[in-house]
Amino acid sequence: MHSIPLILETPAPEKDTWATEIQMLYWMVGKKADDLEIFTRARELQQKGEEDRRKQTESLLRKDKKIAEAKVKQARRRKFVLERRKDASESEGESEGGSDPGESGESDDDKGHGH
Repeated sequence: MHSIPLILETPAPEKDTWATEIQMLYWMVGKKADDLEIFTRARELQQKGEEDRRKQTESLLRKDKKIAEAKVKQARRRKFVLERRKDASESEGESEGGSDPGESGESDDDKGHGH
């Protein structure tokens, strides 16, 4: 990785953390991948960040669960609305075309006359 520029992206808002991470990168320069110091430091950092990773994971899982529940709720509402529209259109169809003209309560004399 010699002469390859690195871009450090970190979720830490504190600039002190950035400085520490940059120092660590410089410390790693020239070390071999199987260096015992690298493995030891990696293990220490994994343990140090374990609690934060667990909290972040739990937070993401809660967020995903809320999103999934909202989608289910929205789908149920949509289904309910569609069923109500279908029922309403069916009942309109029955009242408009399916009844006997004499059942409307109007006689032939009442229809079309301005009484």
